[in-house]
Amino acid sequence: MRYVLIQVLCVIIGLASVVHGAEPISITIMHTNDVHGGIDRSGATFMDEEFPPLLGGGASLATLVKTLRAKAEEEGNGFLLFDTGDIWQGSPVGNYKGGEIVIEFMNRMGYDAWAPGNHEFDAGLDNAFKLLELAKFPVVAANLVDKETGTLPPPATPYVIKEIAGVKIGIIGLITEETEYYSLPETVSRVDFSEIKPITEKYVAELRDQVDLIFVIAHLGIPYDVRSAYKEMIETGVEQRIRYGMNAMELVHHVPGIDLLVGGHIHVGYEQGWEDPLNHTICLQTYGRGTGVGVYEIFVDPETKKIVGHSLAEAGGSIVSLFEDEYWPDAEMAEFIEEWVDTAEVGMDEPIGRALIDITRVGVGESQLGNMVTDAMREAVDADVAFTNLGGIRSNLAMGVITPRDVFRAVPFENTLVYFDMTGSYLKHVLEWRVKGMRQGAYVSGVESAYSRTRPDFDRIVLLNVGEECWDPDRIYRVVTTDFIAAGNIGLQILTEIEPQYIHRTDIQVKEAVIEYIRRHSPLAPGIEGRFVRDDECPMSPELNDVLPRYIPVEDLTH
Repeated sequence: MRYVLIQVLCVIIGLASVVHGAEPISITIMHTNDVHGGIDRSGATFMDEEFPPLLGGGASLATLVKTLRAKAEEEGNGFLLFDTGDIWQGSPVGNYKGGEIVIEFMNRMGYDAWAPGNHEFDAGLDNAFKLLELAKFPVVAANLVDKETGTLPPPATPYVIKEIAGVKIGIIGLITEETEYYSLPETVSRVDFSEIKPITEKYVAELRDQVDLIFVIAHLGIPYDVRSAYKEMIETGVEQRIRYGMNAMELVHHVPGIDLLVGGHIHVGYEQGWEDPLNHTICLQTYGRGTGVGVYEIFVDPETKKIVGHSLAEAGGSIVSLFEDEYWPDAEMAEFIEEWVDTAEVGMDEPIGRALIDITRVGVGESQLGNMVTDAMREAVDADVAFTNLGGIRSNLAMGVITPRDVFRAVPFENTLVYFDMTGSYLKHVLEWRVKGMRQGAYVSGVESAYSRTRPDFDRIVLLNVGEECWDPDRIYRVVTTDFIAAGNIGLQILTEIEPQYIHRTDIQVKEAVIEYIRRHSPLAPGIEGRFVRDDECPMSPELNDVLPRYIPVEDLTH
């Protein structure tokens, strides 16, 4: 209700300007985030799993951008097109040539600015820098610093200034500080991701006397439930919820002077946008995956150069779903995309197996698909135990024929398998980290485990069996996970303490392990087995009492 009142007041103020003879300046802002290579056609499975309406992807986006850009030019109004990162890693055409095809798509679209995301670094720093250099539009990343030079890697710049319909706009770019923790150490060892608050304050102050409006485009997320998150921030007085950096909501609240922020990173859209109650910064964000685009029109008073109103693209909000029958694909762009899709997707639709049921990722701490993926990981390297993070699995496998394309959608990232030789005591310690605080565990294979939240952190595992045998604190287990997790992500920095001789890196990608597993075990009908469950009533197994974490035995492993 409060937001509706703000909307009405903004419109009234805007109309007041017209009455006094000064018609507001219109600027249309189009924005994408977390595209993850989703420039090709796809089905709107978020609407209907079985019979999804067709989405036109980048070609439909091109149609809409051309239409609105031409309209703005014809009427003498402003137009801006932004992206806030994670442009690749998630589709065959997106991953092909390390994201180059997506950059070429963006060049053809004529983006006005791009703030890179954490996944831009997944194929290493050289590949990330290559993407920056290939961009024929401004790359803004104020807190990305090359350690060797102490400056931003070219052609990145902290901000750009654009004059749109007589309004000077400063556009600051930011990348989440979490990038360091979401990436392999070797891929980001030459760069720093500086704290975003002081960097933003610095450039807001620098721009204040140069421009009329200040925008931030950032690979930072607005929380899933922004109202409860905002309430918690105010009530607790905590400026920053996680130690890896501020989110977008926290930034606009604690840094005044930002007129509008376009966010991303967490794949949730805000149909109406969100406005910070204190600083009145407008925040926008879409769902990602190339399924839609944000379209938000602001009205600027020609005298004060302040935002006095806005208009949403559709009755339901500012996010436009790119349905192919509504936005007929641009022919030239469709031809460009389809050529590269055909090249990148050779063999993607060949049957590799069959699912007897819908194999879903639905569940708390365990799911059918999570069980199958970790079983595949364990089998690929003949490990005793496998585990992976819940966020590493991105879609379900439908009942029926399974193809590599289906697997790619489920596990889209280029992560490889890494296994460790570790004692049972250290394995327990790893699992304890995954149920610390409010964490909900991990997908696991090879173990039967229960934990109690009534017990203190690091003493919550109350039942632990490995295979069909009782867990042994001194036995050496082969434990496999992904290179992403082995690098210390998802809160498991303890894995980086393991000495190199007990770490075994492979070139086997998770998706490859899953494909081979499906071929060997089809037809498939994985179930829920109680592998990692919460049980506050379960008594502590005697063998788990007073176990200190050790990752290697005292004796030499070779004897």
